[in-house]
Amino acid sequence: MNLSRGKWQPVCELVVAWIVLLAVMSVGILFEKLKLTVTTSALLEEITVLLVLWGLNHYWLKVHLQWRTDQSFGTQVRVNAFSLVLVVLFLASLEMQLAHGKGVKHVVVMALVALLVAVFEETFFRGVLLVGFLQRIGRGDAVWLAVLLSSTLFAASHLINLLHQPVSLTIAQVLMAFGFGLLQSATYLRSGSLIWPILLHFVLDTQALTRDGLMANTHVPAWSGFMPLVVYGIVALILLRRSKRTEIVTRFKA
Repeated sequence: MNLSRGKWQPVCELVVAWIVLLAVMSVGILFEKLKLTVTTSALLEEITVLLVLWGLNHYWLKVHLQWRTDQSFGTQVRVNAFSLVLVVLFLASLEMQLAHGKGVKHVVVMALVALLVAVFEETFFRGVLLVGFLQRIGRGDAVWLAVLLSSTLFAASHLINLLHQPVSLTIAQVLMAFGFGLLQSATYLRSGSLIWPILLHFVLDTQALTRDGLMANTHVPAWSGFMPLVVYGIVALILLRRSKRTEIVTRFKA
């Protein structure tokens, strides 16, 4: 990794990319002003940010995205045991929602939105930012520093929701997002494939969007985000224990 332009300049590039994509995410407001439906606006917004992300990474940041891993399938399953349990629970909840009158068309549309969100957020925050920080810091055991930086930006991105929802709900989302970022970062670093974090994110968002739609439940206290933060954080600590960090650095800094 060439750091001749200055120690922190390559790291700052990642933060600038984050700011650019946050600005692009505001196009959803523009689509709504064009009198498009909330669902159509959400789909167009996610497609737009995916295209911008591809351009930023392909022509500027150039962080390699790992989709295939050298680990056996059994090892990947063991690493992702906690995430797979969550997937099963979320799928069971989704099945219950279908049984209680949620239409198939509604589920399909929400699943499409969830898929685009999962692909964009995991590709950017885990695929580009997390690994980008890990590679650009370029000193010592940078695993946890990279995880904390990328998870902080992921959580801070949810502050944009203050434009259309209460402060308490936004705080809860920020806390949950930070914990979720820790878990997803650990999942990607240990499994070596973006498919695993995308899978969990997709199922989680499909379940949530099917239940609540694109308009979040406003009756959520701020403190409700602490429990997910603690649980996800503990799992991340286990997955990213010291004995595994050399393997992670070797895999992603090669």
